[in-house]
Amino acid sequence: MATRDELIKDGVVTVHMPAGPQLVRLADLMATTAPPPPPPPPPAGDDWPDAVALNSGPLKDHINIGDVFEGGPGSFERSDFKVIADAGFGAVRLPAAFQNRMQGSKLDPAWLAMIKGHVVAAAEAGLHVMLDPLHHYGALSGNPNGERPRAVSIHRQLAEAFADVPGSACSIELVNEHNLDGEAASQLFAEAAAAVWAVSPKRVVYIGGPINSVTPEWRGKLLVPPGGQGRVILAVHHYDSGTDNGADTSFTHQGPKDQFGSGKWPVPWPGSDQQKATIRRRCGIADAWAKANGVPVSMNEWGCMLYATDEEKLKYVGFMRSLIAELGWSSGYWNLATKNFGAWERGKGWRKGMLKALGLT
Repeated sequence: MATRDELIKDGVVTVHMPAGPQLVRLADLMATTAPPPPPPPPPAGDDWPDAVALNSGPLKDHINIGDVFEGGPGSFERSDFKVIADAGFGAVRLPAAFQNRMQGSKLDPAWLAMIKGHVVAAAEAGLHVMLDPLHHYGALSGNPNGERPRAVSIHRQLAEAFADVPGSACSIELVNEHNLDGEAASQLFAEAAAAVWAVSPKRVVYIGGPINSVTPEWRGKLLVPPGGQGRVILAVHHYDSGTDNGADTSFTHQGPKDQFGSGKWPVPWPGSDQQKATIRRRCGIADAWAKANGVPVSMNEWGCMLYATDEEKLKYVGFMRSLIAELGWSSGYWNLATKNFGAWERGKGWRKGMLKALGLT
């Protein structure tokens, strides 16, 4: 009887066939006889969650990758998605400035492909992406009638490019921190949402207002886009110390010196009962509007600069995160890795106490 080494030599095996022994490459034999690999498991959950499911699911805790794709000084690597997911976040908000990436009336295809690649990579890491394509679109606020067709065209092109990306992987914020009045904002949101839904009828979109948008007077005039229930989330931003002076950003936006002339630096946040009550009252305005209009709320921008003392900063972050949870909103902390707001530092990790303050540990 032939030995194994005589039957298999130099990757060739002797196979006894009815017509006599034949030499066959072992790799070819294995390829024809090995069972096919099992199919990949189906994605967990619904590919097209509605606004409530999305807001209470992956968006519940998300973080901004800001000051990168809108032209800021920040840095980002795709491996950061795993860092974010491992920390317990379910989503990221990705601010960009598509209005500055046009070739005539068309979106820059290379830029669009790069952003889409990031969205796909985030999904592979288990993260949803809240895409903010019109970040700091100043011309829109200055000339709403003239710029609105361009903004709507950007959303139409974006929707077409992302038509094969499910709603579980990506939702779209219609415009960031504008200064439009209620009528102009409502018209823009209606037209932009219609452009998105013409391509992807179940895609969730976000409407919102200016910085500290929990309290604008135009809120009562804002209209949810027609047919928006189940497809619209109200996005609010909050950078406020809770004083009686209106929106007070002296604590959240303090710099490396006493830029506000307060005579105190770092600027403190006592977290008095009065401050907390003021913040609750202001957030209650947005909450009441959202409940009356049947939409969930995402505070997708809030935070404070790193120049505050660690104790004051973590006290503020902890209070705000607990309030957001109490209201049933989703939370989007600003920001991941910039030197002024960053919760995480490349090469060093998450800043001490930050994940605990954000309710993630």
